[in-house]
Amino acid sequence: MRIREAVQVCGFVSVLWVFPAPCGANQRSLPFVLHEGYSIVVRGSAGGIKGLNFLIDTGAVPSVVDKRLSSRLGLERRPDQVSVFARTVATERVLLPSIDLGPIHAVAVEALAQDLSFIQGGLGERIDALIGLDVLGGRNFTIDYASRRLRFDTASPADDLWASMEKGNAYASVEVRFGDSPARLLVDTGANHVVLFAGRAHGYVPDTRNRNERISSNLGGAVHLREVDAPSARLGDAPLPLRKIYLLDTAGNLSPQIDGLLGVVALKPARVDLILNGTPLGGSGERPGIPGGFVLVKP
Repeated sequence: MRIREAVQVCGFVSVLWVFPAPCGANQRSLPFVLHEGYSIVVRGSAGGIKGLNFLIDTGAVPSVVDKRLSSRLGLERRPDQVSVFARTVATERVLLPSIDLGPIHAVAVEALAQDLSFIQGGLGERIDALIGLDVLGGRNFTIDYASRRLRFDTASPADDLWASMEKGNAYASVEVRFGDSPARLLVDTGANHVVLFAGRAHGYVPDTRNRNERISSNLGGAVHLREVDAPSARLGDAPLPLRKIYLLDTAGNLSPQIDGLLGVVALKPARVDLILNGTPLGGSGERPGIPGGFVLVKP
């Protein structure tokens, strides 16, 4: 889920992004540009229009296309509503004829059509679509932050941190334990913090009165995050080095049944493997019977 902190800037910042040449469909990796330390942007095409900017967002359920692109493609837009953190947002649904990025070719992709200019304002670059696991989830992939590449299907052996991951309807989640309490967090490349939904965080965190607040933005508009000291946390068998987490006020009856967001860059990884098709990647440890997994490679 794309969450961007709102900041006031005097003057302006000019951003020039230089993209490497995109890989062909038979190649197994794709270069990306990392902006703000966590926003993964790749080049791709939709409906035959090439040179588009896609933001990889595993928290986008489903994928979202900018209204400008849907107009260029002449797509029929059907009025709809979507729930964003229990806030109902008016939107439109479209059927994209195709999406191509690196070796991925998806057809007849049902997506939301939304104004994504709020992201462009933060990145200084047009974003044509948020690409979620409804497009990416058909295969394993690796986010290699060190080399700035997405790698598909295979990865080098790694046992730094392993956790079982559940794949739902176009989203994936892992269990993080705060003290003795389990929380199921959405694996989210579109967030740069660990965020707990306040309505489900009872017992996880201490008193939160008089805490610092940050204003963030997403498809539902502005949201307020309260910064709190992180309790002891574990992912799988390993402790997480978290100093701060954030609380987001929500109702307790959210769907899907998740308790918050795991912004993967908050764990400061060199690489993250998302194992989505049930076939484990490299590594010496046996992981039988696990439908999906999440491997974090430390710097």
